Amino acid sequence: QGITFLLECPEQHACPAILADNRALRELIYLCSGTIADELNSNQSSTIIVLCNEIKQKDQLYTAYVKPEWLLASIAQYNLQPFQQFSVNFTP
Repeated sequence: QGITFLLECPEQHACPAILADNRALRELIYLCSGTIADELNSNQSSTIIVLCNEIKQKDQLYTAYVKPEWLLASIAQYNLQPFQQFSVNFTP
């Protein structure tokens, strides 16, 4: 569906234990035929969804900042869930 994920949810930033290991998140995304970017590319033509618990900087290139639970809810419902319930607030 033209969606790329950027993972910013390392264990040291208080992600829930089941989601703290990026390897598990990566495997879930790959199993669902998703694409993962290791860094942000301004030439990216797809929607970028950032999985994180807090936003340390705002960047116009990001489309959505959501908690990793959004991924699990979307997989469980077999449909992309609305971002509002899982959105992450900017922390200066």
